[in-house]
Amino acid sequence: MPNTHLRLEAVGIRGNGHMMMMEKNSSEVAGAIADWIEANLR
Repeated sequence: MPNTHLRLEAVGIRGNGHMMMMEKNSSEVAGAIADWIEANLR
């Protein structure tokens, strides 16, 4: 499977640093990752 670069601002999530799972909006980030996994699972 090719790599995918998911830009958080492209899915409406702004203001994150490199430790995205420690940010106040980490549940939004986790949701975006889960959505990507669901859309790209074979």
